[in-house]
Amino acid sequence: MLLVLVLIFMICAIMFESLRQAWVILILIPISFIGIFLTFYWFDFPFDQGGYTSFVMVAGLVINGLILILHEYNQRMSVFPNLSPMQAYLQAFRHKIVPILLTIISTAHGLIPFTLYGQNETFWYALAVGTIGGLIFSLLVIFLVVPMFIGLRKARD
Repeated sequence: MLLVLVLIFMICAIMFESLRQAWVILILIPISFIGIFLTFYWFDFPFDQGGYTSFVMVAGLVINGLILILHEYNQRMSVFPNLSPMQAYLQAFRHKIVPILLTIISTAHGLIPFTLYGQNETFWYALAVGTIGGLIFSLLVIFLVVPMFIGLRKARD
């Protein structure tokens, strides 16, 4: 998992040319993992290798959504330098939320058969349950936590 975090940080730092934005993305990964922990804890599901794999899958999908929003945000800030960071974020959010929601919803729906018919397959069942719980919680991260990080930003990187 540490290798995944290091690779994500390096790729994001290179792509955004900003260590700060790469750190923001990296910080948001563990926050999105809360959904996986809560899913296994609240519903008393068995946690095994599939649960560990769900961490990698959720990290990749959350990062995908955050990269889409941050890229659009950076584009808005460069084209319209007079926009406040929150206005630029809201415009980027409105522009990219549909593809993000479609990705999260289609992934969660694709894993539902494993939750319905795969209780005997512990790896697939834990992967599906953990990923669905993490993705649902990641929506809270995208809707609530990311704007707080953007709102705290005073000046452009």
